[in-house]
Amino acid sequence: MAIKINVPSRVFVGEGVFVDIQAPPGDPLRTLIVEYYSPRGMRDIRRLISIDASGRPYKQERFVPTLPGVWKIRASIDGEVAEATCEAAIPKSPSSITLLVSPPRIAFGDEVILSGSVHPIRGGLDVTLYVSRDFSSWKELIRLKTNPMGRFSYRFRPQEWGNYYFKASWEGDQYYFGSESHPVGLVVEAFGNLSGRVVDSDLAKMGHPRPFIPGAEVLIAGRSQITHGDGTFFIPNLPLKRHKLIIRHPYYKEYEEEVELTSPGVKDLGYVFLERTQAALIGR
Repeated sequence: MAIKINVPSRVFVGEGVFVDIQAPPGDPLRTLIVEYYSPRGMRDIRRLISIDASGRPYKQERFVPTLPGVWKIRASIDGEVAEATCEAAIPKSPSSITLLVSPPRIAFGDEVILSGSVHPIRGGLDVTLYVSRDFSSWKELIRLKTNPMGRFSYRFRPQEWGNYYFKASWEGDQYYFGSESHPVGLVVEAFGNLSGRVVDSDLAKMGHPRPFIPGAEVLIAGRSQITHGDGTFFIPNLPLKRHKLIIRHPYYKEYEEEVELTSPGVKDLGYVFLERTQAALIGR
C-alpha cells in the first residue's frame, strides 16, 4: 500500500486546514516525515511524526499556509514517498467603484467628462466603461487604467442627441472582488435655428423690389427679436420640438404659425407675409 495524502485543493492564506496522511501498515515506532514546501520552492516546515505502538498508519496534520501560491506537501516513511499540492489564496475583500458624468446635461456638439475611482485606492487597475441608449442593452465604450490615486477619467462627445447612460466596472484581482458602479445618465439636447424674412404681402404682390418689413417683433419659445432693415430674422438655439411663432407690428395684422424643429441646423421659413391692418390701409 502506497502513502496517500488528502488535502483540499484550494484554501486561504492563514486558514488552518487538515492534511490526512495514510501510510502503509508496518512496524510500530516508525517515523513519518512530513515536509511542506512554500510557493517559493523553499522547505517551510518539516515534521517528524512517530507512529505509536499500535502501528496505526493514519495521521491527520493541521497545516496553515502563510504565503499565497501553490504549496507542495511531501510525506515519506520506510522509503515510500508521496506528494500533493494545495493552492493558497489571499481572502478577497469587497471593493467599490464610482462614476460621475459632468455636466449631466449638454448641448449637442459639446462633450462631457466621465470620471470615477476605485476603492480601496489602487493604481493600474483595468476599468471598463459601458454606454447604453435605452438602459437595457449595454456596449463597451472604452477601457482605462486607474492612476496612482485609483482614479480614472474620459472625455466623451456624443454623436447623437438624446439620452445616454453610463456605468463602470472592474473585474477584481487576487485581493479584491470586482464591482460595478451605479448607472449615471446624460441628456444631450439638440437645438435648431430659425430664420426667415418678413414682408408686406401687398407690396410683394405688386412686385415691389423691397417689400420687407423692418421693426417687426418675432416671438418664439419665450424669446423675442426685431427684424432687420431687410426684414430678416435669425433665432438660434431653439429646442427641437413644436413651437408657436408670433410676429407683431403696429401696422400689420398679428401673424401666428406652428413651427416644428426636428433636427439641428437652420429651418428657413423663407418669406413670411403680413397683411396691413385696416387703419394702416386708410392712412396709406
